[in-house]
Amino acid sequence: MPKVLQESRKYNYYRRIGDDEAVYFYAGKTAKMPYAVVYNDDSDRGLYWEDASLFSVANIKTKTLQQSLRRGVYMGEQRQQILDFLRGDYPDPYHWQDLPEINVKTSLYGRAELYKYLTVDMSMSPATFAEHFGEAPAQMRGTEYERFHDAKVFFPDNIRPANKKRMLALLATFEQLLDTHNLGFLFDDSDIRFIKLSGNVIGLYRTASRDIAIQPSVKKSHEVIFTIIHEYGHKFWYEYMNETHHNHIKKMFEKIKTREKYQGRGQAQKKDYQDSIASNLKTGMQVTYLGRKKSFKKYSPFIIDSSS
Repeated sequence: MPKVLQESRKYNYYRRIGDDEAVYFYAGKTAKMPYAVVYNDDSDRGLYWEDASLFSVANIKTKTLQQSLRRGVYMGEQRQQILDFLRGDYPDPYHWQDLPEINVKTSLYGRAELYKYLTVDMSMSPATFAEHFGEAPAQMRGTEYERFHDAKVFFPDNIRPANKKRMLALLATFEQLLDTHNLGFLFDDSDIRFIKLSGNVIGLYRTASRDIAIQPSVKKSHEVIFTIIHEYGHKFWYEYMNETHHNHIKKMFEKIKTREKYQGRGQAQKKDYQDSIASNLKTGMQVTYLGRKKSFKKYSPFIIDSSS
């Protein structure tokens, strides 16, 4: 997979070149060179991002390129051209196809193909795409995604067949669970992107683009199933419930909290519940942590050494 555009603050650092000619993305405010460049190859015909139909993307191995420049791997005119390119004075993607430090994806035909490549293969959020390159294409050709039931599923171009088969089996599990509880419409009405997510994130629901993003390296487990079903809960909350529903749930939650705090019933029930679990815990038993605390998730599953 090419160098990933991590979603979050990295998108705050960019530079536009020319009249809709290119966008340079930087890893930080003081970064000396871009880590990715998106080109509008139709800019020479006076076409803006929304009207263009030919694009290319350069992924730059910044640390490797910096080392090569320091060691003098590139000298003379070639070195100057590279420095001009990094400054935005020479944004020609085809010129850099033979440099090992720069991976160039050329000939992305149409906005649908650019959209798929940036939002899946490079993990750019659809909201960020819209900010820099215009709204998402109204019509996809159908070659950028696969239908799984009625959901649109986007895979990176370089996903291995065995891994893709495993991801589809995982989707079948999610769909069956939701359908069992009469929530199958949540699955069918979703865009699912298998993209590289930062850190140990398994998956997430993105409110701006209303899609489900899943780490393509995950394997079927209780934690993975719990996490993705939880994310579909967010989808239900934001897309299928109105303010009246939200307020009703919030009031019910506050009512439960008040009852637990002042009547003591909640604490008694909690203790009974904990005692019932503790009585079933045996030495040597494996326990999977399903919470969100990273320090616990890091060592899950646990093996019980002793209980008292």
